[in-house]
Amino acid sequence: MSYNVAIIDADILVYRFGFATNNDSEDMAIRTIAHFLEDLVMLDLPHCQRWSLHLTGKGNFRDEIAVTAPYKGNRKDAEKPKHYKLIRDYLVYSWDAVIWEGMEADDAIAIEATELAGDGVIVSLDKDLDQVVGWHYNSIYYILQLLIHFPYHQRFRPSHSNV
Repeated sequence: MSYNVAIIDADILVYRFGFATNNDSEDMAIRTIAHFLEDLVMLDLPHCQRWSLHLTGKGNFRDEIAVTAPYKGNRKDAEKPKHYKLIRDYLVYSWDAVIWEGMEADDAIAIEATELAGDGVIVSLDKDLDQVVGWHYNSIYYILQLLIHFPYHQRFRPSHSNV
């Protein structure tokens, strides 16, 4: 394994653990996500020497260019978990999560992974991030994979071409 940095999609964690602990106390919500993150960085990804967590803040550059329909307009009235703010605050203050204004967390994750050029591993369930070349870890199925993309013209070239 050549990766050293776990690049974590904290937006997904807020919702997954937020909804999973909706009927629990604040203390239980924090303990649940803390246990997950500790296991992730110490047991699941022991090669990582450091990690970064990313959260989406306010505003998005896509809002200005979405002309047919509002960007993610279907999520406008979506319910948030009971401990949404608590978990976000915990991730920022205890795990140094970065809140990105003007773009989504997955944009920042893709940028960091690209800049690290294989030295990072993306920890996310977001399929959009599968477009990024490099290491990816699925924390539900414990799957670590290296995604490599080929240029479009190489994917569909017949092997018996006369060109």
